[in-house]
Amino acid sequence: MSLVSNSSVFSPQQNDCIDVNYILSHYRDWTTFMEVRVIYSTLYALIFVIGIIGNGLLISSIIRRKRATVSNIFLINLGIFDLLLCITAVPITPVLAFMKSWTFGEFLCKLVPMSQAMSVLISSWCLCYIALDRYRSIVTPLKEPWSMRHAKILLLLAYITAMITSSPLYMMQVLQPMNISGVTLCGEFCGEFNWDEQDPSIKIVYGITLFCIQLVLPAIVMSFCYWKILQKASRVSSESN
Repeated sequence: MSLVSNSSVFSPQQNDCIDVNYILSHYRDWTTFMEVRVIYSTLYALIFVIGIIGNGLLISSIIRRKRATVSNIFLINLGIFDLLLCITAVPITPVLAFMKSWTFGEFLCKLVPMSQAMSVLISSWCLCYIALDRYRSIVTPLKEPWSMRHAKILLLLAYITAMITSSPLYMMQVLQPMNISGVTLCGEFCGEFNWDEQDPSIKIVYGITLFCIQLVLPAIVMSFCYWKILQKASRVSSESN
C-alpha cells in the first residue's frame, strides 16, 4: 500500500507534514506500541547504568593502583572508549527508535556516528593488543616484552586508524527533511545522505572495509592468539603429568 494512494488515511499532525509514527502505527510497527517502548527503554537504561558503573570502576581501579603497565594502558583505554560508546550510543538509540526524527542538532548528527565507529574500533583493537601481549608472554616468553613506548605507539596507531576510517561518516552524515512519495514527514532526519547515489559501490566498499578493520581483523588476531595460548597451556599440562 503506497503512501500516495493512501494519503487520505494519514491525517497530518501539522499543517504541512505527517508524523512518521502516525504512519507506522497503521502498519503496526512494533516501535509504536507502548509496552514495547517501556521494555526497550528499561533494557537500555539497565545497559547504560551497568556500562557507566562497570567501566567507571575499571578506570578508577587502574588509576588508584598507580601502576603503569602495558596491560593497564590497554585496559584503561578500553574502559574509556567503552564508556564513550555507552554515553553516545545507549541514550540516543531508544530515542531515535521511537521518535524516528533527529532532535539533537546537525553537529551531533555528524559527531555521534563517527565517535561510535571510533569507539568500537579502538575498543576492539585494545582487546586485540591485550591478546597479543598475553601471546608474547606465554607462547613466546623469550622475546622482549612490550615496553610502555611500544604500547603508546600501538595506541597511537589505533587512534590514527580510527580517525581516518571514521571520518567519512562525519562528512557523509547530513540532517535534512524527508519526503517519501510526495508525503513530507515531520522533523529532520539524520543519515548518510551525502554518498553518491549514482555509484552505491563506494558506500558498500567503505562499509565492508570498516567492518573488517573494526571486527573481522581483530577477531582473527584474537582467535589465533588465544588458540596458541590454549595449545601451549595444554602442552605444558600434559608434560607436567
